[in-house]
Amino acid sequence: MNEINEEKKMELSEVKSLFDEILVRHIQRLLEIDTLAASLSFNLSTIACLLVLVERENEIKNSPQSPPDRYTREAFLDELSNIGLDIDDNLMVSFQGLAQHGYVEIDKRNRYNAQISAFALVSFLDNLFPGMKGMNLVGYILQMISEVTSKRKGLDEAISQFDQTLESKGIPLSRQHIKIDEKKSLSIQPRSRLDQKEAKQISDDLKKAYVQKLERMRTRMSSGGSLAQEGKSISSDRKPAVKEIFPKGPSEAEIQAKEAAEKAAGEAEAKAELEAEKKAVLAEAQKTAKEAELRAAAIAAQEAAIKAREAELKAKEAEIAAREEQTRVDSRKDEIRDEIAQPASIDQNNIEKKIAAFQETIAISCPACNIGKVLSGTTEKGQEYYSCSNSHCGFISWGKPYPFECPLCKNKFLIEIPAEGGQRGLKCPRSTCSFRQDHLGPPQTDTASSPGKKRKLVRRVKRRS
Repeated sequence: MNEINEEKKMELSEVKSLFDEILVRHIQRLLEIDTLAASLSFNLSTIACLLVLVERENEIKNSPQSPPDRYTREAFLDELSNIGLDIDDNLMVSFQGLAQHGYVEIDKRNRYNAQISAFALVSFLDNLFPGMKGMNLVGYILQMISEVTSKRKGLDEAISQFDQTLESKGIPLSRQHIKIDEKKSLSIQPRSRLDQKEAKQISDDLKKAYVQKLERMRTRMSSGGSLAQEGKSISSDRKPAVKEIFPKGPSEAEIQAKEAAEKAAGEAEAKAELEAEKKAVLAEAQKTAKEAELRAAAIAAQEAAIKAREAELKAKEAEIAAREEQTRVDSRKDEIRDEIAQPASIDQNNIEKKIAAFQETIAISCPACNIGKVLSGTTEKGQEYYSCSNSHCGFISWGKPYPFECPLCKNKFLIEIPAEGGQRGLKCPRSTCSFRQDHLGPPQTDTASSPGKKRKLVRRVKRRS
């Protein structure tokens, strides 16, 4: 059983290797270069890893409320296995190549994050095969491999079909971005035009030589020489004269060699220009990807600064609100003190009624946090207690708090207690403080009741001389 599984794995690996060779060859053809300059191999594993990572980043971007988690190693390999890829050494080498070239980043939590250059590379591949964008190309290749390994289709037939499909679906890079001037490609003139030019030059040379020959003959006749002798001389000189007047033109072999040299030079020049333009396009794409990455980093920094500023403003707003509340309470305290400080004609009952009315009209601010209000409650046994309405504050007291400062220990509040004669009084809640009064009004400052400073005695030991 194990031997059968090993044979299937070997067969799958061999078939996948053949399809990878065809895929890489067609990408080289579409880029119009002999070999890929980059060490990154555009095989099935590399393209699948790129697409899976880029699709996950798009899902995170499109679902800000509940974004999916980025892939860890285990989740990433599971996803590749689910789409039909065999997790082998070739796949791991392809993924390591992506990480080494900066297309994917692995953070401190071992999560995979596709970089901006990966998005640019996927878009570049989509432009090469616009009819099979994204996972469509990977799915098509995996389907062809599955048909071969399951014996539904022969290997030769599948490879031929795959080769023809990439041939028809692929669009070369030059047809996408590069436009070559037709005048530059026509580096060699037609042969008929070249022959006409040379024929005209030969005709002009013949006419000029013939006129010169006639002039020489007229000069000899005018010198008195014998016409017969001159005629003989002319007849004897006619043959070499023809050789001088009618020189032979270039031979057919020379014309073909010249045309071949000019054609080769033109093709070399056009190819050099095409290679230069392709390099310029690739450099521009890399520059654009780098600029996009820098812009994304700048935007992230700005967003972080804005969030920090918002948090600072919220803290200041809370501080201002607390100060305003304290100011309101202090103002009301002053009003009550002014009312209590009226002439002695106001009896004790009126004072206590006003104090009770004051306690009813305003809610006492929590003396601990100055944010919440003091609320009363009752335990299961019917005993009344007081606590703060602020859920983040832990203030609680059996006695009702009053916003009066203790004149002895300077505690921020006093609590209500029963006094003599059925009255109500106030005392300091601190166990170490002895302040107590028999009424609910503000405490009177009494320097006599405040503890005096203890004199520290220092015993000095006299040294014997």
